[in-house]
Amino acid sequence: MRFGFATAAEYVAGREAITDAFSFAESVYVSRHWKARFQALRRPRGNRGFGEFDMSISDPIADLLTRIRNALIAGQQVVSLPSSKLKVSIVEILKEEGFIDDFEEVQLEGRPHKTIRIRLKYVGKRRERRAVINGLQRVSKPGRRVYVGRQDIPWVQSGLGIAIMTTPKGVMTGVRARQLGVGGEVLCEVW
Repeated sequence: MRFGFATAAEYVAGREAITDAFSFAESVYVSRHWKARFQALRRPRGNRGFGEFDMSISDPIADLLTRIRNALIAGQQVVSLPSSKLKVSIVEILKEEGFIDDFEEVQLEGRPHKTIRIRLKYVGKRRERRAVINGLQRVSKPGRRVYVGRQDIPWVQSGLGIAIMTTPKGVMTGVRARQLGVGGEVLCEVW
């Protein structure tokens, strides 16, 4: 057989040399790859238990809504997330309006920041159990802020839901902002 080599023996010898070179390169890559992976596993990342959050979040309000939405879909009773003043204000409004059971802000041992634990609200028994919250939607986003005047405050689901807004007088529902005669940024809608 001739493959551009003088004999089949030369072909096999050349192939073995190439295979050895590739296996050496592969072993170097694999050892570096696994070394990096093991170093990454030693450092705590992401959500590993209550209150352990190391990743940066570009839109914390969307993260709050997504965590609640995912917990509702999974049927979980409690959801935890990093705390901030704005998130606490939003969760307080959800509690006042009856969308969640309760929440608490806790300081976990060894963690520099506080954590919010939200107890979600369901109605019905066992198989007929349904979440009180039917939908959550982020309105004003970091890339597209939505501001409304006092006469343009949206009605959510014909008054069955709420719009949560930031106004010069604080974080409040759309109904309360309408009563006070102030406009502001529409953060989200909940129904």
